[in-house]
Amino acid sequence: MDFNGTIIPMKLMAINYSDDMDCSGYGIIALTNIINLYQLIGTKVTIDKNATCDTDGRYMFLNFQQSEKTGIEQIGENCYNLNAKECDVFPSTERLMLDTFVKIKQDKIRVVSSDAGLGNQ
Repeated sequence: MDFNGTIIPMKLMAINYSDDMDCSGYGIIALTNIINLYQLIGTKVTIDKNATCDTDGRYMFLNFQQSEKTGIEQIGENCYNLNAKECDVFPSTERLMLDTFVKIKQDKIRVVSSDAGLGNQ
């Protein structure tokens, strides 16, 4: 899956998750995987159905949604649409996680038990 963007983990993340993303329970699994990974690196994650992209870049925003094509779209500096066609939820969420793991491997992010690992991002 192609992704022409940059994942920028931050201390705060807001996720907009609609009910149509349940996908027989698979949407919850995919979302929980993302939340667990980001909490591991110290990100405070909130799910807010009214959340939107912050144009000032104060937090990372994920919009988990149904779409005509599965993939990730960067829609702002720290804002992303995680698209799923016909409930194909795992490719976009796993790609987000893979890019995050790469940053951890490259020592650009430390795994911590608090928000100390992300620095001033």
